[in-house]
Amino acid sequence: ERVEHMHRTEWFLVEQSLDSLSTKLVDMETGCQGAENRVCMCQSCQEAGDYAEGVPGFPWIDERTEKVSIRFLVFNPTYGQYALTSVVFFFARSGHIWKRIVVQS
Repeated sequence: ERVEHMHRTEWFLVEQSLDSLSTKLVDMETGCQGAENRVCMCQSCQEAGDYAEGVPGFPWIDERTEKVSIRFLVFNPTYGQYALTSVVFFFARSGHIWKRIVVQS
């Protein structure tokens, strides 16, 4: 059984190739099931050592997911201002998904 309150963080950096980022997204979605002939791209799988030990990964969003938070920084060169944008999805047990978008500058 997995840890009940697991916090996993993945970084998507602009210097990574688009192919690498899309492969990472697929691995996160499928729980690294498609990474049979290669190393799983999920940082959390590599840190846990699950993939190296032959333990299959698990998808990021499943029936136990309560919240997914996405944050990114945007620079507006016209005003010389940064804005931190947070998008948070809350998952109810009933199946409803609420979203909250917050922009701080």
